[in-house]
Amino acid sequence: MKARSFFWGVIFVLFGILLLLKNFDYIDFNWTALFRYWPVILIMLGISILPMKSLIKYVLVIILAIGTMISIPFTRPLFDYPFGFNFHSLRIDSDDYYSDKFDDQVYTIPKKDDIKTGRLDLNALAGDFKLEGTDLDLLNFEKSPSHIQYDISTEVINEDISVEIKPERGRIYSNNNENLINLQIDKSIKWDIDIDAAASKCELNLQGNMIRNLFVDGGATDIEIKLGDLMKETKVNLNSAAAKIVVYIPESSGCKIKTSSILSKKQFDDFEKVSTGVYKSDNFDNSENKVYINFDAAISKIKIKRY
Repeated sequence: MKARSFFWGVIFVLFGILLLLKNFDYIDFNWTALFRYWPVILIMLGISILPMKSLIKYVLVIILAIGTMISIPFTRPLFDYPFGFNFHSLRIDSDDYYSDKFDDQVYTIPKKDDIKTGRLDLNALAGDFKLEGTDLDLLNFEKSPSHIQYDISTEVINEDISVEIKPERGRIYSNNNENLINLQIDKSIKWDIDIDAAASKCELNLQGNMIRNLFVDGGATDIEIKLGDLMKETKVNLNSAAAKIVVYIPESSGCKIKTSSILSKKQFDDFEKVSTGVYKSDNFDNSENKVYINFDAAISKIKIKRY
């Protein structure tokens, strides 16, 4: 038997057991905890290609799989709230506490002429998330009624504002499509944006915004990003596992891509391959505005489109 075949067999068996236990209500299945284990796939792949006897590889993979199964009940989700996987005999959370929905949230920061730059940190998003520009406010946050309540904090230093949005109370379920967030940010200032998305659908329509840096860390996430050509230089860093990512880049902007991906499908139409994992558009050297994209992905689908 080939080590690669054995590796994939263990993966399928492991996930099959988890799903079976969930279906029979032996565990409370939460995808946000499962995301923490995607590097196990990389470890198993590495073991399968190591120059050693097959028997040793099989033993190492089995030990790793058993260790993963044992640790899952004690694993917390992506933020510090109740356990992601709980055997019912080990449950410590209260079903009554999570049975109620929180009301909708609306939070607005009025536009301020003295603010020139902004930093936006978004943590543990789940459900549908939309981000776009606005001319009316510095920031406008709206969330539908759901099992999650967010805390929003701000800090202003001279001409810079920092906004952090994170879960205050509640729980991210594996099927939390009811959580709908619409966020608008000021088009007149330059932004650095950091997004931590879990089991989300993210639509980032930033065509009208000045984006200096965009960081997106997502797992099992559907991400669509549309950038504009308002900055001389925009840097985008995307880390994902089991995600689908589409990035729209203006034809007027030059674009350079660096990718480090495993078991991922890439579609970079009209891009020239410069070296291993490096691609650039035909107009990159002569473009006034440039976009630099760095992909670090596993088991994902990545696509770049020009518009």
